[in-house]
Amino acid sequence: MDLQHAIAQWNTIRAEAERLKLLERQWRDYVAQLAFPNVKKGTHRVPVGNSQELKLVASMRREIESGPALEEAYRMATIIEPSLASRSILRWTPTLNAKEFDALPPQVQACFHSVIMLKPNTPQLTLEDKTK
Repeated sequence: MDLQHAIAQWNTIRAEAERLKLLERQWRDYVAQLAFPNVKKGTHRVPVGNSQELKLVASMRREIESGPALEEAYRMATIIEPSLASRSILRWTPTLNAKEFDALPPQVQACFHSVIMLKPNTPQLTLEDKTK
């Protein structure tokens, strides 16, 4: 096999792998929605027969908009909760320290709602054999 033919084969396989990756993602999302409609974050299981269960691990990603709105949200939150100035709920990329944020009182969290965007992560879906 010459180099040109090998490159052509590689490109064909690479394109097929991308197509299959997209197809797998679509079917994973479909199966997850069928088995776990309206799921919240956490680990969920459902028996599917033959000593197997479907396991879903769902999580959320929080993205922060930087800029004046974030600065104002932080200023308002520190007025309500002065100790916030010495805590690290934001990492100045900015990314959110979810553990610190989740520990804040709801009225302090509300200051940041306009600059935090919740986006679901790709669910982890596995079929597990309960006999092992």
